[in-house]
Amino acid sequence: MPLPNLRRIFSSSRTDDQERAVSRQAFFRFCNFLASCAVIALLSSPKRRRAIGFEAQIWEINQGFFKALVPLTPGKNDLTFNWTINRSSESGSETVTVTYDRPSSAPPLHLVIVAACDSPVWQNDGRKPPLVPPKPGSNEATSSTQPRKTDKVSRFLNRAMDKLDIAAGPRGGPLDEADRAIVDAPPGPRREALRSGGIAEVKRRIALQAYLWQAFHAEQMRRHGMGRRAFQLDDAHSDAAPGSSSAPNRALESLPHIHLLKSRRTLREFRDPENAQQKSNARNAGAMHGFAREALEDPSTPQFLHWSPVAVLTLDTMYDAKMRLIRAHAALGAGGPGSLSHGVMGSHWLWAAPRSLQQVTAAFLDTEPTDENCCVNDLNECPTAWQTLNVGSGAFFHEAGHALNNPHWPSGLMARGYVEFNRAFMTREPGCRRNGVAAGCFFAPIHAGNDDKHNHIHRAQAVRARWHPCFYMASDPPLPYLRGNDQTTWVQWNENEPAWTSTPQGALLKCESGIGAVEIEVDGAYKTHIEWLYLPTDGRPPQVPPRQTVIDAAYLSQKVGFDVNHPTSPRVKLNALACNMRQAELPDFRQNGVARPLRLPGIDSSRRTIVRSLPFGQTNASGHQWDVLFPHERDDTPHAQLVAIDIFSGASLDGLQFHYANGPRVVFGPCGGSPFRLTIDRGDAVAHIRVRAGAWIDAVEIVLRSGKTSGMRGNATGGSLRVLEPASGEGRIVGLYGTSGAWMDSIGAYTSAPL
Repeated sequence: MPLPNLRRIFSSSRTDDQERAVSRQAFFRFCNFLASCAVIALLSSPKRRRAIGFEAQIWEINQGFFKALVPLTPGKNDLTFNWTINRSSESGSETVTVTYDRPSSAPPLHLVIVAACDSPVWQNDGRKPPLVPPKPGSNEATSSTQPRKTDKVSRFLNRAMDKLDIAAGPRGGPLDEADRAIVDAPPGPRREALRSGGIAEVKRRIALQAYLWQAFHAEQMRRHGMGRRAFQLDDAHSDAAPGSSSAPNRALESLPHIHLLKSRRTLREFRDPENAQQKSNARNAGAMHGFAREALEDPSTPQFLHWSPVAVLTLDTMYDAKMRLIRAHAALGAGGPGSLSHGVMGSHWLWAAPRSLQQVTAAFLDTEPTDENCCVNDLNECPTAWQTLNVGSGAFFHEAGHALNNPHWPSGLMARGYVEFNRAFMTREPGCRRNGVAAGCFFAPIHAGNDDKHNHIHRAQAVRARWHPCFYMASDPPLPYLRGNDQTTWVQWNENEPAWTSTPQGALLKCESGIGAVEIEVDGAYKTHIEWLYLPTDGRPPQVPPRQTVIDAAYLSQKVGFDVNHPTSPRVKLNALACNMRQAELPDFRQNGVARPLRLPGIDSSRRTIVRSLPFGQTNASGHQWDVLFPHERDDTPHAQLVAIDIFSGASLDGLQFHYANGPRVVFGPCGGSPFRLTIDRGDAVAHIRVRAGAWIDAVEIVLRSGKTSGMRGNATGGSLRVLEPASGEGRIVGLYGTSGAWMDSIGAYTSAPL
């Protein structure tokens, strides 16, 4: 039976005008429906979500306190906070506008993973199929419980390998790489996630931790009054800014570029117990740091990793439960201007790390016990997952801190304060022995008043970050004393080294690029520092750092709290930090800070004072000792006329010869290599000597008072650049001293000053 035509039934009761009106209304409603579908589709599309920002996140409120990790994109960011109170109808919303001004010229902290040349990561990117437990009663299940028949040779070899700890795994059994994930992880979902994800899973976890480091450092610098200052990551891709409408649809943890480098070393070398840092009396405890250096310096490695600081994760770390030793691991870092700067950390802690921003809160509240059959409870500070994350991520940032030119400071991140790393991001903490709260309960609330007692950026570290190029901010004043934007001027400014000179008034510090800080140590331990930040404070314009300053005994005694010149007082060392991050040490103020006038033959001490500068290079105590006084500077030979200086050099400085119009030449050094002659006009004289030095004297440039120079002679790019010069403009260089073997190892100057 055919169905009735409902539209014809209803239309028969309406006039033609009414029918046309109903048709138009139906048509417009249909169009509105299509438009609504299009708008909803647009709003929910990935491209639209990228245009309005990252995905929404949920953060806890505890006793009125909350902390939120909010990704920012360059430019204006509108952040909307929606809040509700449990068991209450109270809720609210607040929108805050934040502008992120990302500096384009700041070099990033690079992230690198180094793997052995035969690491599993080179097969299918380290991904492995899921482990399927054998069915009960199957041959596979029963065979493992039955002893295998082996011949005597096999049994002997097995026992020998066990004695030598070769390939030892959990419970002393042989290591089965097929059962492991790409990094150590307990059995179950954690291991399966790392098995199936491979190197991509490792990268996203490292990247997320690097963003946490950024957030922590920025907040700490804000508390020090230096702005939200943090290093950049290599995530400013050329295609589009993260989060912009034209950017690919990627999560925050997938943004940074993480380099995977292949070491020329094997898994056996990586995991050799004698290369493990934590093994007592290991033959090469720092091997992993050296292996990372080899990979970074390999010709196939991108050149920018040679000069920008690098955080390196060694991928093939493995916890040996039988030896209670972390193999293929070292927590080491070192760095500074002009040298390879890298910090190294093992991968044994990544099983506890979150893989996305949504998991951060859960990860820092995760009290799952560490399975010590396959994962390490490092130094008994990692009994649970959240504590493993604290120590693992915090120690990795600590080593990156060394790459960012930091020593160990008395407290904070660079002194193992990272055991409370979680407090930077959380408002509650699971009970543990350290906080004195029972298991199953929480220490709360965590807020700005108690979240950085241990885990903080020390003030001296903050001062170094102020001047480190990786922490540059767009709002910073122009670099002091940088007179131009051309490459030559920048290179010169960047290479200017600070230098200490002993004077009768105290230790004179000079640097043409400006002085950022003077750090003061007492008996090898940090005591205090003097800082010049060159930042606006309380509405006042920034004060330009000095190019020179004198640290006298009275001022230094006030800073350290005792008489630094007393014979029994502790040894005081001064470390100068220039605005270009170059450094110079004054090893012992009592011995080297205050110059004692010298009596030299041929010099009238009633007319001028003679002092000896600190030497550059490294003194060769067993080498030849050189000590010359220029005849033209002696008071008993007033008619000596200096006419030329020969500079002998090759790959280093080999010596100097001074020629006189009416006298014999004066020789300083072995004088091998090729000579270059600098002629000197009557009335001219040596103003200062620019020296490139490290373990020896690489090169020198003699500058005359007339402005005439010899140019840099020797290895013009070796060592670091320093200057031998009188303490005052009225002074003169009257002689040289130094040591040599086949070439010059050290050089210093005798200088005069009128009384």
